[in-house]
Amino acid sequence: MASAPAMPFANSPDVPPRTYPQPHPQQALVPPPSRAVSSVNWRILRDIVTNQQVEVKLRGGGWVIGIALTCVKFFEIISGYGFQVLYTIPGTRDNQVDVFPAHDVRVPAPQTAPPAYHPPRER
Repeated sequence: MASAPAMPFANSPDVPPRTYPQPHPQQALVPPPSRAVSSVNWRILRDIVTNQQVEVKLRGGGWVIGIALTCVKFFEIISGYGFQVLYTIPGTRDNQVDVFPAHDVRVPAPQTAPPAYHPPRER
């Protein structure tokens, strides 16, 4: 009876043993260095942030101005400070001054209606 042929690579000294990746040992997480500034003069910072007077002139479409005024209203609510808005309604010469009532910032209706289109009559 013939013996089964031996597998050519099994237990061969020419074939290195298989190695599998091993998990890395767990290392302790090191917190990043602190970026806190300990020498901040909070009084000066507060005065700059809360007492700064700024003037801004905006010109744009209604939705652009609406977004800007909504942001101002948002900061008015969270800060407790009032904002004065000076604006000119298109078609008028007078400046309007008010303490941010958004309903006063508006575009008036056209003063004259455009002429209606009348098709030419056939003769």
